[in-house]
Amino acid sequence: MLWGRARRILDPGFTQAALRTYHQAMQSVADDMLASFPEHGRVDIHQLMTNATLEVIARAGFSRNLGLFSESSDPQVTDLIDTLNGVLSWASESSNDIPGLGHVRGAIQRRRLEGGLQRARQYVDQIVADRADGSEASDNNDLLALMLAATDPETGEALPHENIRDQVLTFLVAGHETTAALLETTLWYLARDRQLVAQIRAEATERGFGYDGVAGMRVTRRVLNESLRLWPPVPGYFRVSRTDQQLGGYNIPAGHSVFVHVLAAQRDRQAWGPDAGTFDPGRLDAKELRRYPDRFFVPFGTGPRSCIGRAFAMQESALLISRIVSAYDLDLEVSASVTDPDMLERGTLRPTPYHCSVTAVRT
Repeated sequence: MLWGRARRILDPGFTQAALRTYHQAMQSVADDMLASFPEHGRVDIHQLMTNATLEVIARAGFSRNLGLFSESSDPQVTDLIDTLNGVLSWASESSNDIPGLGHVRGAIQRRRLEGGLQRARQYVDQIVADRADGSEASDNNDLLALMLAATDPETGEALPHENIRDQVLTFLVAGHETTAALLETTLWYLARDRQLVAQIRAEATERGFGYDGVAGMRVTRRVLNESLRLWPPVPGYFRVSRTDQQLGGYNIPAGHSVFVHVLAAQRDRQAWGPDAGTFDPGRLDAKELRRYPDRFFVPFGTGPRSCIGRAFAMQESALLISRIVSAYDLDLEVSASVTDPDMLERGTLRPTPYHCSVTAVRT
């Protein structure tokens, strides 16, 4: 199966050794992102996190700077991003459409997207071709180099170029959207909690922003994981029963699908306590976790098809969050009575776009 071949080839690209290599690219994105901040003013958090996560994937995965933090934008990149957004919006709309009407609207939307998708494929095909024929530097130690050079340890087969193109597009779409959702959710809560921001700043000052320092940021990662617990970007997944069995008192015949509602399960009061719906990173402290022996926490999925980029996303997120709050105070323009972000289902579960007022921290 081609999926299995790709997974086995890509696995080494997400080891700790590989993440160390990508960290420099992540740092370069953080530098460019912060350089785009005003000394004092309002920032579009949705656009900022979209740009940052796309740039991280492009620079770390394919050694390509998309120029999303530069003053002049590449029309091809702009077209690519518009297409990716269109695909995500269509995925959300089609899943909630009325039967019949949804089929008609879906057909119209697919025709509208097809031109953009074709241009997106051509853009990525050129990236792959430039690397493969030597037009672009071939000494890059990134995911694209791995996909072009490695073979499946089980079959000895390489990935066809069409699949490499599809892998690149998948990383760009799924990788940026889910991580941006996590970052936006986390920043929303941090903008409401100066004490938590102070803890992250203190941790960053103590540990620094190198690979090892970020990898060991326990406070920052607890905050990120609590965001994932309350608002998993992928709020559920399906599993197919291999045998006739009972689940929660229901008879599940072999071959039938079951939807695992992660969003609900990670808020289960029996598993997480009576305040399970409240944002509290302290509950994820190692000692506190002993109170929740039956906890359910799988925001990246589970099993052989779980998210291959989990460690990548968490390293990237810890770095970007710690860099932002170490350099800027954030103020969210929303009523104090509002305790959670307004969420939008758009292929993923992501906060409705919002702005923050930022002020540079005086040192």
